Amino acid sequence: MRFMILLKANTATEAGVLPTEEQLTEMGKYNEELVKAGVLLAGEGLQPSSQGARVKFSGGAHTVSDGPFPATNELIAGFWLFETASREEAIEWVKRCPNPLNGEAEIEIRRVYEAEDFGAEFTPELRAAEERLRTQLAEAPGADRLGEHHGLGVSTIEFKVIAPDGGLLVLENTFHAKGGPPRHLHLEQDEWFYALEGEFVIEVGGERHTLRPGDSLLGPRRLPHVWAHVGDGHGRILVAFTPAGRMEAFFREVTKADAMPAQDPALWQAHGMELVGPPLPVE
Repeated sequence: MRFMILLKANTATEAGVLPTEEQLTEMGKYNEELVKAGVLLAGEGLQPSSQGARVKFSGGAHTVSDGPFPATNELIAGFWLFETASREEAIEWVKRCPNPLNGEAEIEIRRVYEAEDFGAEFTPELRAAEERLRTQLAEAPGADRLGEHHGLGVSTIEFKVIAPDGGLLVLENTFHAKGGPPRHLHLEQDEWFYALEGEFVIEVGGERHTLRPGDSLLGPRRLPHVWAHVGDGHGRILVAFTPAGRMEAFFREVTKADAMPAQDPALWQAHGMELVGPPLPVE
Protein backbone atom coordinates (compact mmCIF):
# COMPACT_ATOMS: atom_id res chain seq x y z
CA MET A 1 0.00 0.00 0.00
CA ARG A 2 1.12 3.53 -0.75
CA PHE A 3 0.31 6.50 1.47
CA MET A 4 0.77 10.21 0.93
CA ILE A 5 2.01 11.78 4.17
CA LEU A 6 1.00 15.46 4.20
CA LEU A 7 2.59 17.98 6.55
CA LYS A 8 0.13 20.81 7.21
CA ALA A 9 1.40 24.39 6.99
CA ASN A 10 1.38 26.97 9.77
CA THR A 11 2.06 30.68 9.99
CA ALA A 12 5.82 30.06 10.21
CA THR A 13 6.04 27.92 7.06
CA GLU A 14 3.82 30.41 5.21
CA ALA A 15 6.21 33.17 6.30
CA GLY A 16 9.11 31.22 4.80
CA VAL A 17 10.76 30.36 8.12
CA LEU A 18 13.31 27.62 7.42
CA PRO A 19 14.10 24.68 9.73
CA THR A 20 17.06 24.91 12.08
CA GLU A 21 20.24 22.90 11.66
CA GLU A 22 19.09 20.65 14.50
CA GLN A 23 15.74 20.02 12.81
CA LEU A 24 17.41 19.29 9.48
CA THR A 25 19.79 16.86 11.17
CA GLU A 26 17.01 15.00 12.97
CA MET A 27 14.85 14.88 9.86
CA GLY A 28 17.79 13.57 7.85
CA LYS A 29 18.24 10.72 10.30
CA TYR A 30 14.52 9.92 10.13
CA ASN A 31 14.50 9.92 6.33
CA GLU A 32 17.54 7.64 6.32
CA GLU A 33 15.64 5.17 8.53
CA LEU A 34 12.74 5.28 6.08
CA VAL A 35 15.08 4.60 3.16
CA LYS A 36 16.82 1.69 4.88
CA ALA A 37 13.42 0.16 5.73
CA GLY A 38 12.30 0.44 2.10
CA VAL A 39 9.39 2.68 3.13
CA LEU A 40 10.25 6.02 1.50
CA LEU A 41 9.39 6.47 -2.18
CA ALA A 42 9.62 10.27 -2.33
CA GLY A 43 9.55 13.35 -0.15
CA GLU A 44 9.97 17.12 -0.44
CA GLY A 45 9.40 20.34 1.45
CA LEU A 46 7.22 23.00 -0.21
CA GLN A 47 7.80 26.73 -0.38
CA PRO A 48 5.12 29.11 0.99
CA SER A 49 1.89 29.43 -0.98
CA SER A 50 2.94 32.99 -1.85
CA GLN A 51 5.29 31.33 -4.37
CA GLY A 52 2.49 29.24 -5.89
CA ALA A 53 -0.68 29.55 -7.92
CA ARG A 54 -4.07 27.89 -8.29
CA VAL A 55 -5.85 27.01 -11.50
CA LYS A 56 -9.66 26.85 -11.27
CA PHE A 57 -11.61 24.88 -13.88
CA SER A 58 -15.15 25.84 -14.87
CA GLY A 59 -16.30 23.92 -17.90
CA GLY A 60 -13.72 24.70 -20.56
CA ALA A 61 -12.51 27.88 -18.87
CA HIS A 62 -9.49 28.30 -16.60
CA THR A 63 -8.89 30.95 -13.96
CA VAL A 64 -5.43 31.40 -12.43
CA SER A 65 -5.01 32.87 -8.94
CA ASP A 66 -1.62 33.73 -7.47
CA GLY A 67 -0.77 32.95 -3.86
CA PRO A 68 -0.68 33.44 -0.94
CA PHE A 69 -3.82 31.50 -0.09
CA PRO A 70 -6.11 31.72 2.96
CA ALA A 71 -6.88 28.96 5.49
CA THR A 72 -3.24 28.38 6.40
CA ASN A 73 -3.99 25.22 8.39
CA GLU A 74 -5.41 23.59 5.23
CA LEU A 75 -2.29 24.23 3.17
CA ILE A 76 0.57 21.73 2.70
CA ALA A 77 4.15 22.50 3.77
CA GLY A 78 5.71 19.21 2.66
CA PHE A 79 5.08 15.58 1.92
CA TRP A 80 6.43 12.04 1.95
CA LEU A 81 5.26 9.09 -0.13
CA PHE A 82 5.38 5.84 1.86
CA GLU A 83 4.98 2.22 0.83
CA THR A 84 3.93 0.03 3.76
CA ALA A 85 2.01 -3.17 4.38
CA SER A 86 -0.86 -1.41 6.16
CA ARG A 87 -2.29 1.91 7.31
CA GLU A 88 -1.24 1.02 10.84
CA GLU A 89 2.39 0.64 9.77
CA ALA A 90 2.26 4.04 8.03
CA ILE A 91 0.86 5.57 11.23
CA GLU A 92 3.65 4.05 13.30
CA TRP A 93 6.28 5.49 10.98
CA VAL A 94 4.68 8.94 11.16
CA LYS A 95 4.63 8.74 14.97
CA ARG A 96 8.42 8.23 14.83
CA CYS A 97 8.91 11.46 12.87
CA PRO A 98 10.66 14.25 14.78
CA ASN A 99 8.49 17.36 15.14
CA PRO A 100 9.00 18.98 11.71
CA LEU A 101 7.84 22.45 12.78
CA ASN A 102 8.37 24.86 15.64
CA GLY A 103 5.53 24.33 18.11
CA GLU A 104 2.53 22.27 17.09
CA ALA A 105 2.50 20.29 13.84
CA GLU A 106 -0.11 18.16 12.11
CA ILE A 107 0.54 15.36 9.60
CA GLU A 108 -2.27 13.85 7.55
CA ILE A 109 -2.08 10.29 6.13
CA ARG A 110 -3.94 9.51 2.90
CA ARG A 111 -3.93 6.23 1.03
CA VAL A 112 -3.05 6.33 -2.68
CA TYR A 113 -5.39 4.70 -5.18
CA GLU A 114 -3.98 1.57 -6.82
CA ALA A 115 -4.96 0.16 -10.21
CA GLU A 116 -7.22 -2.52 -8.72
CA ASP A 117 -9.28 0.12 -6.90
CA PHE A 118 -10.78 1.38 -10.17
CA GLY A 119 -12.50 -1.89 -11.11
CA ALA A 120 -13.66 -2.72 -14.64
CA GLU A 121 -13.51 0.91 -15.78
CA PHE A 122 -9.72 0.64 -15.70
CA THR A 123 -9.45 -1.58 -18.76
CA PRO A 124 -6.47 -3.82 -19.59
CA GLU A 125 -5.48 -1.28 -22.26
CA LEU A 126 -5.44 1.56 -19.73
CA ARG A 127 -3.51 -0.59 -17.25
CA ALA A 128 -0.90 -1.40 -19.90
CA ALA A 129 -0.55 2.28 -20.82
CA GLU A 130 -0.02 3.26 -17.17
CA GLU A 131 2.52 0.50 -16.66
CA ARG A 132 4.49 1.77 -19.66
CA LEU A 133 4.52 5.26 -18.14
CA ARG A 134 5.68 3.91 -14.76
CA THR A 135 8.46 1.98 -16.46
CA GLN A 136 9.60 5.06 -18.36
CA LEU A 137 9.66 7.11 -15.14
CA ALA A 138 11.55 4.43 -13.23
CA GLU A 139 14.16 4.09 -15.96
CA ALA A 140 14.46 7.75 -16.96
CA PRO A 141 18.17 8.58 -17.56
CA GLY A 142 19.60 10.70 -14.80
CA ALA A 143 16.54 10.29 -12.57
CA ASP A 144 17.20 9.32 -8.97
CA ARG A 145 14.67 7.02 -7.30
CA LEU A 146 14.70 9.25 -4.22
CA GLY A 147 14.98 12.57 -6.03
CA GLU A 148 18.45 13.14 -4.61
CA HIS A 149 21.71 14.40 -6.12
CA HIS A 150 25.08 12.77 -5.47
CA GLY A 151 28.33 13.92 -7.06
CA LEU A 152 31.63 12.09 -7.54
CA GLY A 153 33.63 14.87 -9.17
CA VAL A 154 33.88 13.55 -12.73
CA SER A 155 30.45 11.94 -12.48
CA THR A 156 27.12 11.83 -10.70
CA ILE A 157 25.25 8.81 -9.39
CA GLU A 158 21.53 8.13 -9.18
CA PHE A 159 20.01 5.42 -7.01
CA LYS A 160 17.82 3.38 -9.39
CA VAL A 161 16.94 0.28 -7.32
CA ILE A 162 17.19 -0.15 -3.55
CA ALA A 163 15.77 -3.54 -2.59
CA PRO A 164 14.01 -3.42 0.80
CA ASP A 165 15.61 -6.72 1.83
CA GLY A 166 19.12 -5.48 1.03
CA GLY A 167 19.49 -8.00 -1.79
CA LEU A 168 20.22 -5.49 -4.54
CA LEU A 169 21.46 -1.95 -5.16
CA VAL A 170 21.54 -0.49 -8.68
CA LEU A 171 23.17 2.85 -9.55
CA GLU A 172 23.33 4.85 -12.74
CA ASN A 173 26.72 6.56 -12.98
CA THR A 174 26.84 9.48 -15.46
CA PHE A 175 30.27 10.82 -16.44
CA HIS A 176 31.06 14.27 -17.83
CA ALA A 177 34.84 13.64 -17.78
CA LYS A 178 37.26 10.73 -17.85
CA GLY A 179 38.10 8.83 -14.68
CA GLY A 180 37.01 6.20 -12.21
CA PRO A 181 37.52 4.76 -8.71
CA PRO A 182 40.72 3.14 -7.38
CA ARG A 183 41.36 -0.59 -7.68
CA HIS A 184 39.47 -2.49 -5.00
CA LEU A 185 37.66 -5.71 -4.16
CA HIS A 186 34.36 -6.46 -2.45
CA LEU A 187 34.27 -8.90 0.43
CA GLU A 188 30.48 -9.21 0.50
CA GLN A 189 29.02 -8.70 -2.98
CA ASP A 190 29.35 -9.22 -6.69
CA GLU A 191 29.44 -6.11 -8.90
CA TRP A 192 27.86 -6.08 -12.35
CA PHE A 193 28.43 -3.41 -15.01
CA TYR A 194 26.23 -2.53 -17.99
CA ALA A 195 27.36 0.26 -20.33
CA LEU A 196 24.63 2.62 -21.55
CA GLU A 197 26.61 5.35 -23.25
CA GLY A 198 30.27 6.11 -24.02
CA GLU A 199 33.29 3.83 -23.54
CA PHE A 200 34.61 2.21 -20.38
CA VAL A 201 37.66 0.12 -19.56
CA ILE A 202 37.34 -2.42 -16.75
CA GLU A 203 40.06 -4.68 -15.38
CA VAL A 204 38.83 -7.72 -13.43
CA GLY A 205 41.64 -9.78 -11.98
CA GLY A 206 44.33 -9.67 -14.65
CA GLU A 207 41.99 -9.25 -17.64
CA ARG A 208 41.14 -5.95 -19.32
CA HIS A 209 37.79 -5.39 -21.03
CA THR A 210 36.36 -2.53 -23.06
CA LEU A 211 32.64 -1.87 -22.60
CA ARG A 212 30.53 0.07 -25.06
CA PRO A 213 26.73 0.56 -25.06
CA GLY A 214 25.03 -2.81 -24.59
CA ASP A 215 28.11 -4.56 -23.17
CA SER A 216 28.10 -5.98 -19.64
CA LEU A 217 30.62 -7.55 -17.29
CA LEU A 218 30.60 -9.25 -13.88
CA GLY A 219 33.14 -8.40 -11.19
CA PRO A 220 32.93 -11.33 -8.70
CA ARG A 221 33.40 -10.72 -5.00
CA ARG A 222 36.94 -10.97 -3.60
CA LEU A 223 38.42 -10.42 -7.08
CA PRO A 224 40.30 -7.09 -7.49
CA HIS A 225 38.92 -4.81 -10.18
CA VAL A 226 39.27 -1.24 -11.39
CA TRP A 227 37.43 0.69 -14.06
CA ALA A 228 37.17 4.09 -15.69
CA HIS A 229 35.27 6.09 -18.27
CA VAL A 230 37.73 6.65 -21.12
CA GLY A 231 35.53 8.12 -23.86
CA ASP A 232 35.80 11.71 -25.09
CA GLY A 233 32.12 12.50 -24.58
CA HIS A 234 29.64 11.69 -21.86
CA GLY A 235 29.39 8.21 -20.40
CA ARG A 236 26.65 6.34 -18.56
CA ILE A 237 26.90 2.96 -16.91
CA LEU A 238 24.63 0.91 -14.65
CA VAL A 239 26.37 -0.67 -11.67
CA ALA A 240 24.59 -3.33 -9.62
CA PHE A 241 25.69 -4.77 -6.26
CA THR A 242 24.27 -8.04 -4.95
CA PRO A 243 23.74 -8.25 -2.10
CA ALA A 244 23.76 -4.52 -1.43
CA GLY A 245 25.81 -4.81 1.75
CA ARG A 246 27.07 -1.42 2.89
CA MET A 247 27.31 0.09 -0.59
CA GLU A 248 24.49 2.63 -0.26
CA ALA A 249 26.10 3.96 2.93
CA PHE A 250 29.46 4.04 1.14
CA PHE A 251 28.18 6.20 -1.71
CA ARG A 252 26.32 8.51 0.64
CA GLU A 253 29.57 9.03 2.53
CA VAL A 254 31.97 9.55 -0.39
CA THR A 255 29.65 11.87 -2.35
CA LYS A 256 29.78 14.37 0.51
CA ALA A 257 33.12 15.49 -0.96
CA ASP A 258 31.84 15.47 -4.59
CA ALA A 259 34.93 13.54 -5.65
CA MET A 260 35.90 9.97 -6.52
CA PRO A 261 36.34 7.83 -3.38
CA ALA A 262 39.54 8.67 -1.49
CA GLN A 263 42.40 6.17 -1.38
CA ASP A 264 41.88 5.66 2.34
CA PRO A 265 42.03 1.95 3.32
CA ALA A 266 39.96 2.54 6.48
CA LEU A 267 37.12 4.06 4.45
CA TRP A 268 36.90 1.03 2.19
CA GLN A 269 37.24 -1.48 5.02
CA ALA A 270 34.42 0.21 6.92
CA HIS A 271 32.11 -0.58 4.01
CA GLY A 272 33.09 -4.18 3.33
CA MET A 273 35.82 -3.62 0.73
CA GLU A 274 39.60 -3.54 0.42
CA LEU A 275 41.60 -0.87 -1.37
CA VAL A 276 44.29 -2.61 -3.45
CA GLY A 277 45.63 0.02 -5.86
CA PRO A 278 45.26 3.40 -7.58
CA PRO A 279 42.72 4.34 -10.28
CA LEU A 280 43.34 3.45 -13.92
CA PRO A 281 45.44 6.09 -15.67
CA VAL A 282 43.41 7.84 -18.39
CA GLU A 283 44.63 10.22 -21.06
